[in-house]
Amino acid sequence: MRYVAWNEKTTTPVFPSDEKNIVPKAALAESISQKVMDTALRVGTGSDANFAATRGMKKVPSARSLAEQLFDSRAIFKQTASPYSMHLPDGWRGRLFAQIDSMLDSDEWDADDRLIARESYVTFFKLITLRGIHIRPAIANSGTGNIIATWRDGNSSLVIECKPHSIARWILSIEGGEKNAGEAPVALLLDRLSGYKPERWFDVG
Repeated sequence: MRYVAWNEKTTTPVFPSDEKNIVPKAALAESISQKVMDTALRVGTGSDANFAATRGMKKVPSARSLAEQLFDSRAIFKQTASPYSMHLPDGWRGRLFAQIDSMLDSDEWDADDRLIARESYVTFFKLITLRGIHIRPAIANSGTGNIIATWRDGNSSLVIECKPHSIARWILSIEGGEKNAGEAPVALLLDRLSGYKPERWFDVG
């Protein structure tokens, strides 16, 4: 799994060529709920292999090479971005494309992971274009067909799995030990997080 990190409070990327930003699955498990830990996680990235959205999902056909399938997935991400591009902050589009290119690199991809579904990409773009989100997330794949967005502020983290049908599963860990998780339509997410001061993750200031 390739985990693509970015500077928390600026638009400066931390390039994946830096080995310390390539995070193994074992390290991903620490800030996620027990259910989600089973697939792959770090700073709260992860997914539950039994989530309803992934049940019955078949593995991609093997007739085409992994590199070809990942190329198509990168293209789908960029096509999905098109109607949302005008709502993204300046510079985000190109940097998001760089993130997805790195994450979907055939040299880094775990062949046992499912390719990310188009519907998950749609949820992701609905999420990051919510009013009030001004910091670009780090991204990872859940291993079960969904893209994961992660924000960190010091020792506090917010992890959101972008499920199909505009559903966001969130898991947060706040410095001091408080943890919580939930699931909500993307349109209601900020309201659901309002008691946890989400501006700590989403505001540049």
